[in-house]
Amino acid sequence: MIIKDRKIKYLLLLTILFFCRLSAEVKNYCIDSIKSIDYSHIWQSYQDEILGYIGDDFQRFRIRFLSIEQDKTDKTKYNVTGKTKVKNIICDFEGIIIVKEVRFYYGDQTCNTGKKKAVLSGSYFFKEDSTRTNSGILEGKFTSYIYWKAGNVFFNDLARWYDDSYHNNQFEGKWTNYSSGKSKKCNWGVDRIPDSKELDNGSAEFYPNLKYKNNGWSSYPDGSSDKYEEELKNDRKKWW
Repeated sequence: MIIKDRKIKYLLLLTILFFCRLSAEVKNYCIDSIKSIDYSHIWQSYQDEILGYIGDDFQRFRIRFLSIEQDKTDKTKYNVTGKTKVKNIICDFEGIIIVKEVRFYYGDQTCNTGKKKAVLSGSYFFKEDSTRTNSGILEGKFTSYIYWKAGNVFFNDLARWYDDSYHNNQFEGKWTNYSSGKSKKCNWGVDRIPDSKELDNGSAEFYPNLKYKNNGWSSYPDGSSDKYEEELKNDRKKWW
């Protein structure tokens, strides 16, 4: 009787291990497949709403992606070109974005991606034109919020119109000067900037601290004027 019970327990254990392994294989397959989806349009969304800074003095930093193309061989890699602007210095850059993780809300990592929200994260590495004055390398990590609907992936702006803390496409890292080798913190994102508590004085939306107004933020409305919308439109009118 004891031997029979042991056999039953052994068979049950083998069955559990089999299904656990199968589940893990399915889960890994799903995540790998989802990571290979083309997300290039996500980082090109709401580019007029990108805010950024460089250095401890929160000098305004502007960035524009001109092209983002998924690599034909490595589907988690994206080849990027664009421009950066700090003060009056405009630099072309090229580099890569790498998707490392797709994490679903509430731990839901099934293959059925219909109407699901997820967090996309990874790293980036951009090289500015080395012939330009004060140029360098941008590198760090990013987080983007996305969702699926009817089998298609979208930039998640569902809460943008009512969530005061809304933010997306958060890029956080550093810029390193080619000549000196010195690095500065350099962050940017849509509607809000990561790690910018001292700069961001806004509650319902971003307002630059008046302390840093002369560091590239003079054209950005601080919320004190009744012409806020008009001033904001003028600030974003031309992207240089």
